[in-house]
Amino acid sequence: MKTFEIKGTLREKKNKSGITKKRAEGRIPGVLYGTKDNLLFDCDERDVNKMVFTKDEFNVVLDLDGKTYSTVIRELQFDPITDRVTHFDLLLIESGKNIKVSLPINLTGSSKGVLNGGKLAQPMRKVQVEGLLENIPDVITIDITELRIGQSVKIAELEEKNIRFIDPDTNVVVAVRVARGALEDEEEEIAATEESAEAGAEEPESTED
Repeated sequence: MKTFEIKGTLREKKNKSGITKKRAEGRIPGVLYGTKDNLLFDCDERDVNKMVFTKDEFNVVLDLDGKTYSTVIRELQFDPITDRVTHFDLLLIESGKNIKVSLPINLTGSSKGVLNGGKLAQPMRKVQVEGLLENIPDVITIDITELRIGQSVKIAELEEKNIRFIDPDTNVVVAVRVARGALEDEEEEIAATEESAEAGAEEPESTED
């Protein structure tokens, strides 16, 4: 899992006018949960944006006045009009305990179904997983090379060592949908491949002089 380092400054107890002033100065308020006492802090908005507006999921290493904490993003709040981050919560990662995160999906290969005119559909861009921090990968990679028209990959078919997929097993991650005229083309290709394989398997007849 990728790491993102961010520096913050501890702040005093919540105060609406104080928080508004911080935002006007380009500082975004946050809360760190999981410590003995939840810690209030704020960070530079530019750093927060780098952490938030990306497809990656991070192990966020928070530096508060020289003391570091290994965390993950727990919650984000946005302005409904500007989409600006207005607040964020981080959760402390405890050694030896599982964490739950969303990981991006990376598709590799060229689907045979798509090459035959099918349409690739990806209902899920991220999947929820649970595991120890050291076992969680950066992304979940799916090879779609053998995926034909009408076929799909579901959560139950994903394999990754030492982590558990949280989403329902029946959820479709990626599929190749039928497009007009595409199914016939693929059936012809499969038939041609099978005929070629059968021809190659036939032994030539022996002849006697």
